[in-house]
Amino acid sequence: MKNIIEKIAFDLFREWTKKAADDFPDLSFTIIDERKLVRDFKTAFTSAIHALLKEEKANSRLLPGYDYGFIIGFITGHLNSFWGFEYITKQTDEFKHYLINISLLEFLKSDIITAVKINTLYDDYYNLLTNLEHRDPKISEKIIPKWDINESKSIQKINKNMNPIIHFISNQIEEMLLNLSKKNYKEYLSDLKPTLTYDFIKEEIKREEDRRS
Repeated sequence: MKNIIEKIAFDLFREWTKKAADDFPDLSFTIIDERKLVRDFKTAFTSAIHALLKEEKANSRLLPGYDYGFIIGFITGHLNSFWGFEYITKQTDEFKHYLINISLLEFLKSDIITAVKINTLYDDYYNLLTNLEHRDPKISEKIIPKWDINESKSIQKINKNMNPIIHFISNQIEEMLLNLSKKNYKEYLSDLKPTLTYDFIKEEIKREEDRRS
């Protein structure tokens, strides 16, 4: 079973990279750890089966071929999205800018003296360049739309009274992450049927059903 899963994962990634390389000839798709590909596929496959076995799918599953089509479609969408982010988005300048901000934020959080010094300079410039009697150098908190909450859940929530420089960088990181997560690419995995056979999928669905019974 392990060897079958590995072969499927590697075959799918080879197909994905072959087509992705046509659109991104300057990018490298040589990976370091092949075990991640296996985990990616197993995660997609397991999630697909769990989604299929939800109670609301019971009537749809009576249709001939529904189970197979559902699993194929789910895995295709999951891997296209995940591998697009992992192996295309992470090679973009936008992602590198995101990491620079992450690094800078962690440095300032660990070196409060430097953060205070930068904030003092910021206050001086704000006061120097702002011709207003009532000045407020505080930076507004990033407002996250409800539908984006899950995308930014890994970002630490901002304390409204924190250092404005740290606050600003945190806001930048949050916005960058949301923008990066919304990047879309072509579906380089389009036909999984030659790799994922009907019998194999049927067997794995039954295995999960038996486990639950």
